[in-house]
Amino acid sequence: MKIQKYIIVGLASLSFAIIDTKPVQAATVSSSNQSVSSNALSQTDIHEIDQYVTVENNEFVLRVPENANIPLNKVRLAQQQIANVNSGIKKNRLIIDPETKEIVQYSPYTMFVQGAFSIRPGLQAKWFWWGQRSYYSSNAAVAYTVNKYRHFQDVLGLIGHVTKYKIETAGSLYYKGLAWQLESYNNSHKHSRIYMDINWAFVPSFGTW
Repeated sequence: MKIQKYIIVGLASLSFAIIDTKPVQAATVSSSNQSVSSNALSQTDIHEIDQYVTVENNEFVLRVPENANIPLNKVRLAQQQIANVNSGIKKNRLIIDPETKEIVQYSPYTMFVQGAFSIRPGLQAKWFWWGQRSYYSSNAAVAYTVNKYRHFQDVLGLIGHVTKYKIETAGSLYYKGLAWQLESYNNSHKHSRIYMDINWAFVPSFGTW
């Protein structure tokens, strides 16, 4: 299915973000976390490319050296994605932390910089050029997210309360599959703090922090 312009990528925060995006092909959630078409960046691609992304004049800049051994089509996809994100940052008057490469909100009225968005105790979301990362520091926060994802209408209701942006979702089956993956990963790491990444192609991946 097509993810149209002005989307909010439905992630663990159940609410978000930001960026004007060109239509991209949504990937199917799978246990491998890497079911992504050739016209989208996988999490492996993002990890390889991110080391060559810097911040200059509040814009993301990608410079890939010739010996980087990254396929040209992936570099072009990243360049297009970064251009779209930079456009959204400028239009929505956001700022980028040059050290962490995190996209943060800026209010010209209060001169207040808002970084990570805390949804509830133990759950925090951050945005980057490649998508969003949700940090979980408690099993209760994971259970909260899993419950919301399994009740698709609750997801839509929560989004309506916490964001003013237009949204499109990938549908109930996507969220239920995402809930299963998040719960399964957490069950395997009960004594660790975990994170969930979801890129602009809707492909999730997981890790500990």
